[in-house]
Amino acid sequence: MDKTLTATPKSTTDAGFMALAIEQARLACSENEVPVGAVLVYEGRVIASGRNSPISGADPTAHAEINALRAAGQHFKNYRLENCTLYVTLEPCPMCMGAILQARISQVVFCLPDPKMGACGSVLNLANEARLNAHTQVSQTQDRELHDECKTLLQNFFRSKRRDPTLRLNEIAQLEDLPNVDKVLVDLMKRQGITSPLHLHAYTNQPPETMLEALTVAINDSISAEVRARIKALHHFIAGGPAISWKDLLQQESAK
Repeated sequence: MDKTLTATPKSTTDAGFMALAIEQARLACSENEVPVGAVLVYEGRVIASGRNSPISGADPTAHAEINALRAAGQHFKNYRLENCTLYVTLEPCPMCMGAILQARISQVVFCLPDPKMGACGSVLNLANEARLNAHTQVSQTQDRELHDECKTLLQNFFRSKRRDPTLRLNEIAQLEDLPNVDKVLVDLMKRQGITSPLHLHAYTNQPPETMLEALTVAINDSISAEVRARIKALHHFIAGGPAISWKDLLQQESAK
């Protein structure tokens, strides 16, 4: 999800380059990735671009900044990217800042601060950490329109995912040992009139309301306590609740 290119945007101001980074963020969103984009600029020209792709690439390091740095390295045939400016829609995390410093990027311009993972001042400030032997200049764009655009992109993305049962099923599948009970859940759904198979990584075509209703009916004394606890956990996730372990539910039920 990175690209080497040589291009000049309509505007060679910070706002013009940030607008190109936002285009990359939109592409990431269309690919079901967290909408973060980046472009790398050298002597007023865009040399490389990148967007988030850790999900599609099964690569936890495939952030927009890393992808742009990789593409730029191939362009220059050099791992050092001196005199380059990186424009990114979200404040870089510690991993990305480490790579930025290793590449000797001269300047980083970001749009939105990241209060949870930001390493340019929000949580950490690696750009000017005195104990490190490399540093970079960091600034935040002051363009309110671009700021609002980036913010809306991220908010809409995460809002849609909170309502997306596919994501929630994938989330709980990673937290719990669900594959062993998959067939049991499929049978329960079919028994309630849902003919589309329920898979952990491909949600039924039925609407969430139908799924919730079927799960609610399925919770009864005719099934084992373990399966009932697993179903309750699934129900909790699909309804939009926070993470909850079926094992905890089972323990609570046993304690009654």
